[in-house]
Amino acid sequence: APSGRSALRRGLQADRQRALTLHLLGYSGAEVAGLLGCNLKRAENLTLRGLAQLREYLNEMGLWP
Repeated sequence: APSGRSALRRGLQADRQRALTLHLLGYSGAEVAGLLGCNLKRAENLTLRGLAQLREYLNEMGLWP
């Protein structure tokens, strides 16, 4: 059976997953944009969507702040 972690990874779009991972590692929006090769607005959108999807996933697992 797939683990929760792999299910989360499958659910995240590849760029969104990379942006979210970099954000969680402490990279700034500008650094995320540079590493992904996109503009700051796109990096911020990918990060925000990734965070929203992560929150939804954690809520489904019964974990919330």
